[in-house]
Amino acid sequence: MGYRITAGAGLGYVAYETPTGRLAVDASVTGVFEELDGREQQNPVFRWAPNLIQYIVPDVLEAFHKHSILAVADSDRGQIFDSSTGPRMHVSEHLDATATVDVRYETEPAPGRDKADTPTRGALAIASRCARGWDAERTR
Repeated sequence: MGYRITAGAGLGYVAYETPTGRLAVDASVTGVFEELDGREQQNPVFRWAPNLIQYIVPDVLEAFHKHSILAVADSDRGQIFDSSTGPRMHVSEHLDATATVDVRYETEPAPGRDKADTPTRGALAIASRCARGWDAERTR
């Protein structure tokens, strides 16, 4: 692959948000401009992506699942399913610990690539609670 550039617009909707969890979904139409095997391609893509968070111990431990389905207009490219699932623990005000299982499945993968990939990872990350939409007063 030489390059990939995407540009698009979409809409999102929070289906519910309670003290025990949150479900949000978004849908978008995107243009993908890329170079594959020395050939330039432009394809419209439809994306649908739900994002679920279940608060196990509020402000301390949560489980998350998010995935996206990309439907590429070019039938030779097929569809792409990406998923990320795992627990996240808020260790301190600015530190999170996360374990993640990711799944990527392509119905028509590029030559030489497998259809499915399932990496796992763990991470410690510096976190900004305001970036997550948490009330700034709660983090003081």
